[in-house]
Amino acid sequence: MNLSVCSIIRDESSQIKAWADCLPLGEIDWVVVDTGSIDDSREMLEGMHIPVYPFSWCDDFSAARNHSLDKATRDWILWLDADDRIDPETWRRIKGLISNGPAAYRFKITSPREDGSGDSFRQIRLFHRSYNLRFEGKVHEQLATSAQRQRISILDSEVEIRHIGYADEARRNLKRERNFKLLQAEVAAHPNDAVVVLEWGNCLGQMGRFPEALQAYHSLVPGDTQADTPAPEDEALRIFPELIADTYVKMGRENDAFSWYLLARQWEPDAPMPAYWLAQRALREGDLPKALELFRGIVSAPARIGRVARDVDSVRRNALAFLISSELELTGMASVPLRTYMDELVAGDLQHFPLQPSVVIGYFRDLPQADKLVSFCERYLAAHPRETEVWIDYLEALLMLERPLDLLSAAARMRQNLPAHGTVEALAGKAREALDIPFQDIYRHYFAQLQNFPSDPSLRVFFTDWVNQHNLHAQCYSDLKSLRRPSPELQEFILQLENQGHGKGK
Repeated sequence: MNLSVCSIIRDESSQIKAWADCLPLGEIDWVVVDTGSIDDSREMLEGMHIPVYPFSWCDDFSAARNHSLDKATRDWILWLDADDRIDPETWRRIKGLISNGPAAYRFKITSPREDGSGDSFRQIRLFHRSYNLRFEGKVHEQLATSAQRQRISILDSEVEIRHIGYADEARRNLKRERNFKLLQAEVAAHPNDAVVVLEWGNCLGQMGRFPEALQAYHSLVPGDTQADTPAPEDEALRIFPELIADTYVKMGRENDAFSWYLLARQWEPDAPMPAYWLAQRALREGDLPKALELFRGIVSAPARIGRVARDVDSVRRNALAFLISSELELTGMASVPLRTYMDELVAGDLQHFPLQPSVVIGYFRDLPQADKLVSFCERYLAAHPRETEVWIDYLEALLMLERPLDLLSAAARMRQNLPAHGTVEALAGKAREALDIPFQDIYRHYFAQLQNFPSDPSLRVFFTDWVNQHNLHAQCYSDLKSLRRPSPELQEFILQLENQGHGKGK
C-alpha cells in the first residue's frame, strides 16, 4: 500500500504484540516515534525490524505527532495509537480509499467500556500528504483546525477503528489527570480557541466539576444566547449548546437545560442526543405525539456520529425500544414500522437490551414466527444465560418447530446454568414423545420429574395426558401409593384416581 502508518508511543509493551498483529506490516511503512519509554517497547519493535525514532517529550502531543508525520515516506498517512485495533476487512476498505485521488477522511472511532456500552465519535485519521495537515493542541490533538484553516473538505467514511484505551475506570482517571494539567496550560494560552475550550470544558465535566465546565463553555457561547441566534460557522462552536445542556442535566437543573437543547436542535438538527432528551421530556409532560415525532426522527435518520464522543448507539436503540412499545400499544402487531423497528433492534447487540425480552418473544409468537423467536432466544441467552423464562420460551419454540433433539440438547445446556425446572422437564418429556422412545421410558421420565416438581402445572398436565393416552392409570395409582411421603399435589392425584375406582377392584 502507498501508506505510512504514523504512531507515537510511550511504555506500550503490554499493547505492542496485539497492536502489531492487526497491522499489515509487510504492506505499509510503519513510522513509530518514542516519547521516552522506560519499558522494553522500543526493543520489542526493533526486534520486529520496525525502526523507532526518539522524540524528547515536551508536554505537547501535537509536536510528537507532527514529528511522526515528518518521517512518513508514502503519499497517504494513517495515524494510529497503540490501543487502536483494526480488523482485516477494515484494511481492505482503507485500500479502497487510498486508491482514489487525494482526500482526507474522518473514521468512526469506537471506545468500548467495561459494562458493554461505549462512545463513538468521528476523527480525521487518513489523509493525503499533499494536504500538509498538521496536528494542533497540546492534548486531544487533532487535524480539524488545520483542515478548516486551509478550507480542506473532509469526507466521512464508515471505516471503524476500535480504541480500547478507555475500557476501565482506572485508566480513564489516569488520562483525565494527565489531560487536566496539559489542558489547563493550553486554555490559558489559547482562551478563544473553540476546540481547546471544548476539550477543557469536557475534561472538567468528566471530573465532576460542572460549574467550571459551564464557565468554560459560556466563555465562548454566552449564557444569554438567544434561541434564534444563527449557527456559527465554526464546527466546534456548534456543539457547545448540547454540551451546556448536558452539563445542566448532570447538575439536576433540567429546566435550564431545556432552552439549550432547543438551541442545539437548531444548530445541529441531526444530532440525536438533544432530540432524545426533548422526547423524554415530552413523555414526562404527557405529550405523546411530540415524543413519537422526536423518536421517529432519531430512528429515521442515519445515526449521526460527531466530533464529541457520544453513546449514539444506545440513544438510537432506546428510541427504537420506545417506538416498539408505543406501536404495540397504539397500532398492534401488523404495523409496517413496527416490523422495521423490531428487525433493527434485535439485529444489534443483546448484552444491554433496552426491551424486556418477553416483548420480543410475544411479538414473534403472535406473528407467528417461531424461527425468528428461536434465533432471538439463542442470541439473547448467549448474553444472558441465567434468564429462566427465556430458556422456557426457547424450548417451547423448538417444540413448535418440531426439533426434539435440539430441545433436549438445549434443556441439557439450561441445566448447566440454572437449577432444575419442572416446565423444562415437561418440555423434555414432549420431545421424547416425538422420538422413537418406548412409552414406558417416557412415563418413567414424567413420573420421576413429577416427584421433583409436583406443583408445576405444565408437568402435571403433560403427565396426565400421557397416562390417559396409554391407559396407565393402574400403574400410576400403584406408583403413587408406593411413595413414602407424597406431596399434597400428589395426594390429590391419588384421590382423583380413587374417585375413578382405582384401588377398589376396578
